[in-house]
Amino acid sequence: MKLEEFVKESLLQIISGVKEANESIEAKDASVNPVSMGKAQVHERTYLSIPVQNIEFDVAVSVSEGAKAGGGLTVMGMGVKGGVSETSSTVSRIRFQVPIALPRGKS
Repeated sequence: MKLEEFVKESLLQIISGVKEANESIEAKDASVNPVSMGKAQVHERTYLSIPVQNIEFDVAVSVSEGAKAGGGLTVMGMGVKGGVSETSSTVSRIRFQVPIALPRGKS
């Protein structure tokens, strides 16, 4: 699996999981990632406070070069399988964070 696909699918599944968790516990008067209310200094209006959270990734990736491998950056363990011949690869680790505002639960 290419790194971009892995990141995209991971983020989509995290968002779906939070949303589904909120839907499942709504009747139990609980909330995942609840809405918080805050007072703004200007005009004393109340605004929703939407915190941004960082999703951290620590991924081992492989760069392959070869006729059958097709090249590219792939997530380790999810790359090309099967008969790869005359292929050289380099394994590296990438750590990064993606800021995200997750779906809100009730206040």
